[in-house]
Amino acid sequence: MPQAVTNAGWAWAVLLMSGSCIISTTGVLLLGQCHQHCNMSYPLMGQKAYGGLGYSLIAGQVAFSQFGFCTSYFIFINTTLQKVLMTWSLPVPPTEAIILTISLVMTPMGWIRRISKMKLANLIGDVIILASIAVVAVSAAATLSEKGVSQEVVAFAPPERVMIFAGTAVYAFEGIALVIPIREGMERPELFSGMVVGMMLLFVVILTGFGILGYFAWGNSVQTVVLNELSGGFGSLVQICYVLAVVCGYPLAIFPTFTICEAKLFGDFPPTLRRKWLKNVFRTALTFGMGLLAYTMAAYLPIFISMLGSFCSIPLAIIFPAMLHLRIVGDAFVLDWVLIVIGCSLIPMTLYVDIMGMV
Repeated sequence: MPQAVTNAGWAWAVLLMSGSCIISTTGVLLLGQCHQHCNMSYPLMGQKAYGGLGYSLIAGQVAFSQFGFCTSYFIFINTTLQKVLMTWSLPVPPTEAIILTISLVMTPMGWIRRISKMKLANLIGDVIILASIAVVAVSAAATLSEKGVSQEVVAFAPPERVMIFAGTAVYAFEGIALVIPIREGMERPELFSGMVVGMMLLFVVILTGFGILGYFAWGNSVQTVVLNELSGGFGSLVQICYVLAVVCGYPLAIFPTFTICEAKLFGDFPPTLRRKWLKNVFRTALTFGMGLLAYTMAAYLPIFISMLGSFCSIPLAIIFPAMLHLRIVGDAFVLDWVLIVIGCSLIPMTLYVDIMGMV
């Protein structure tokens, strides 16, 4: 987030994050209303509303989005490990060697079928993530106290850079695929709407505040992975712990991609040992595909995150919920079409800026 804010300036960051929060929250609430009318998963609601095409679009986007998000994990781990090695004046292997090693480590993690086995690891990972964010925030506050606000800070960045942040702002609230499981697991689903609004407000304050704090402390020179602003042995320890947290979270993050693809590829296969190993081979190939994409995009992490927000998060969080609500519920025609138009307008604009930023 701090590096992303450099593309927008602090004022644009506040406006765009607030706007993204409002639009994303509306999409979540619309999807919750659809689930209230028909107790189905997100892709199955697409099938109910628009047939096989609706199912394929939503399931495909969920699978591809998680594939992309896990690819960003590879890039993050590569960048962080290089930083740690440089801190201790150790030889830094080439990017392709590090990403190949990451792929080898992630492959058996991806073979895990029962995510319940990872409960403890995921809990530990979440604690590490929260603690790391707190450490970076304290470090940024200490830098501000010592040096003051960076001279490079601006309120409004040039317009051509702002659209890169727009994709990131949508990506920041990604999680629409978890909406239905959360609502199904609630003891009192009638409180769903209030819970969503409250949590999204909390998220926008934390995310925007953290981004602006880092931007004020380190200015345009803030590193893409803000953890790398930490120095010394303690900084290296935090960075390594965060890498472990990401590794622990990988099986859960990639789980939707594997299950959706395998249902299509191996749905007709009998449950034999051969089927299990064919799935393992497929998961291995997909993992190394992530590694190849990560190697290609290693130098463009901020733009890659923005592209994921543009191509995956906008349809899943804004367009598809409005389309489903239009067909299944049908009591907010104007609101549904406003969201559809906003989403369809944002995708080409943000993708164009992202692609031009790579040229």
